[in-house]
Amino acid sequence: MTRGQEAPAPDPQGSGRLVAGVVLLLGFVYLVFEFIAAAAWVEPPYDWARNYISDLGFSDCASVEGIRLCSPLHGLMNAGFLVQGTVFAVGSILVTSLLFPPGPFRRVVRALMVVSGAGTFLVGVFHLSLALTASGFGWVHFTVAFVAIGPGNAGILLLGIGAARLR
Repeated sequence: MTRGQEAPAPDPQGSGRLVAGVVLLLGFVYLVFEFIAAAAWVEPPYDWARNYISDLGFSDCASVEGIRLCSPLHGLMNAGFLVQGTVFAVGSILVTSLLFPPGPFRRVVRALMVVSGAGTFLVGVFHLSLALTASGFGWVHFTVAFVAIGPGNAGILLLGIGAARLR
């Protein structure tokens, strides 16, 4: 830059993009936790086709509906749900702010994805256990899992459609 030239204006969204990207990349922690928790299953080994992801967070060793569940690293998996839920909710707010102008579309996409993040977080809080089932609150886990999956898939689909329209 020579004397008299102005410095280029900073990109106001540049730092926002970086933060959003870093936050969303933290979501990969969940996958790492999931694979570590699954690898820790020994007797029987975790079966990706038969077991539910929630089985990795099951905090007891027991037979449930004929399936032996024993997740030695259930705490790690439940921490993964907490991290993933937080990251998904915060990342969704950041990404929708960067991609879409204020309005109903952004609000709907954001709401679906934040609700999904909250549901995922709550899956880690209300993880499967014999105590949760015995207390009569086992339905809470399945409800928040549904909240995590349904709105999240709809939100991601709408996010992709909206992003494609921007191009």
